[in-house]
Amino acid sequence: MSSRARQHGAMRDALRIAGALAPHVAGKVWDDGFVRRAARDGVPARVGKLCAADVSRLLREAGWDVAIRQIEVLDHTAGTTSRARVALRGASGPDADAVPGTLFAKLAPTDLATRLFVNLMGLGANEVRFYAALREAVAPHLDVPAFYGGRVAGPGGRFVLLLEDLAADPGVELRESRPLAPAEARPAVEAIAGIQAALWRSPRFDGDLAWLKRPGAPREVEKSLYGLSVQRCLRRFGGLVPEDMQRAVHLAHTERDRLEALWARDAHAFSHGDPHLGNFYLRGGRPGFYDWQVCQIAQGTRDLAYFLVMAVDRDRLPAACRDLVGAYRDALVRGGVDARPLDTLLEQVRLHVLYVLIAVVVAAASSTLQSEAIVRSAVENVTAAFSHLDPLGAWERAR
Repeated sequence: MSSRARQHGAMRDALRIAGALAPHVAGKVWDDGFVRRAARDGVPARVGKLCAADVSRLLREAGWDVAIRQIEVLDHTAGTTSRARVALRGASGPDADAVPGTLFAKLAPTDLATRLFVNLMGLGANEVRFYAALREAVAPHLDVPAFYGGRVAGPGGRFVLLLEDLAADPGVELRESRPLAPAEARPAVEAIAGIQAALWRSPRFDGDLAWLKRPGAPREVEKSLYGLSVQRCLRRFGGLVPEDMQRAVHLAHTERDRLEALWARDAHAFSHGDPHLGNFYLRGGRPGFYDWQVCQIAQGTRDLAYFLVMAVDRDRLPAACRDLVGAYRDALVRGGVDARPLDTLLEQVRLHVLYVLIAVVVAAASSTLQSEAIVRSAVENVTAAFSHLDPLGAWERAR
C-alpha cells in the first residue's frame, strides 16, 4: 500500500472513530452533569465515591440478605477499569457470616481516553452481564471469582462490579510474570475446552445470551481502531518486530474482512476473548480466569491460540504445541463435541495468531491499557509465535 493510500486510510479511520465516539462523549457529559446527580443510582463514577449503602444495595440485588455499615478502600489500581480491594465493616443480617470481609470492586476508569475506549467497546457492561448470566455455567469447568453484585447505569457508561477478593485466599497463585510450562498449561487447555463443550451451539446464544458479540457482527469501529493503532505501535515497539511480522501487521488491517470470514467458520464456542497470563490464576492447582470483559462467541481455537501464545513459555511451546492442541481436541470430544481433525484445529490456531497480533497492536499503541513491560513481553511472545506457527502460511493456505 502506498503512503498516500495509508494517509487516506488513516483519515478515514480517524473520522469513523470520531463519529463512533461522539455519542459516548455526549453521554458522559450528560451523565456527569445531570443524570448521576439526579438519579443516585448507586453506581459511583470513581472508587472514592463507593459507599456502604451502594455495596449493601448491590449485595441485596445479588441475593445476599446483608447490610454493610462501613467500607474501607484498602488499595486502588487503574487500567481498563478502576480496581480496589474493599473491606466491609459492621455486616448485619441473615447472610452477614456468608459474605467475606473483603471484596474486589471494579468500576469505570477515570482516565478519559480509557473510559471512552471501554465505553466504545462495551467492556464494562459485558463483564457485568457475564457474571450475572454466565458465571454459573462456566464455574464447573474453570475457576471463576465469586460474584457479589453488579450494575450498569447512566448514559456515560458507569458500572460497578463486586467480586471475590482473590488476594485474600492464600490458595490462589497469580501467574502474571512467570510463563507456564507445557505440563502446567495442559489443565487450562482442557478447562477451556470443557467450557466450550458445555455451551457448544447453545440455544442460549439466541436467547438470554444474545448480547454476546458474535462472528458477522459489524466491526468497522474495531477495524478503524486497529488501523489507527498500527503506526503508533510500530513507533513504540518497531525495533522488536521483524520484517515479516511488520507486513502481517498491515495485512491484518487490509485483509481484516477476509480474516473475519475465515474466523467465522465453525464459530460455535463461548470464548473468554482475552486469556493471557495476566488474567490467569491457580487455586489449589485448579486453573482460573478473571477479566471477562471481551467474552464473545467465536471459533473455539481463538481462546486456545491466545492462551498458548500469551501464557505458555515461548521457548518450550514449539515442541509442545501439537500435544496441547491434541489435549484440547480430546477434551472437546469428551464433552460431546464432534471436533474437527487435529490438523484442521492446528491450522485454525496458526491463523488465530493474527488475531492475537491485532490485540497486541491495539494494546501497544496505548500508554494506558497496559504497562510497557507487559506490552513488550506480549510483542516478544507474538514474534516467537510467528517464527514457529507460521500464521502467514496458514493465511495463504486458507485463502
